[in-house]
Amino acid sequence: MKNFNATRLAVLGLGLGVAVLGAPESVKAATVVKGTDYLESPAGSGNFVTINGIGTIPLKGLPFSPLNTDTTVERQADCVFASGTCTIPIQMTNLSLTTVAPVTINSVNYMTCLSKSPQAHLQLGQ
Repeated sequence: MKNFNATRLAVLGLGLGVAVLGAPESVKAATVVKGTDYLESPAGSGNFVTINGIGTIPLKGLPFSPLNTDTTVERQADCVFASGTCTIPIQMTNLSLTTVAPVTINSVNYMTCLSKSPQAHLQLGQ
């Protein structure tokens, strides 16, 4: 019986401690500062391109950095979640994707690469 009462006393003491000191600050505005996000797009992640006459082509990331980054997105302003939402301007600054499997065009198989960079281009290669 003493153990039960000691446990009840400990729980009561913990409850009083929270009441006196206040609840943890769980409802606090969060801020995400402007900067760059580095993303990875594995095969099967839902990336695709649809080309008339060819169809829908699944894509995967073609990393351009040692950390498997294939996409960078720049947050152009700080984001303050004061009311649970936040809207800021963003810009995709780099994109590097390739087909999951070769694409057949006029009976020739191609591995197709899509990229967006300061020198944006569409690259087709055998």
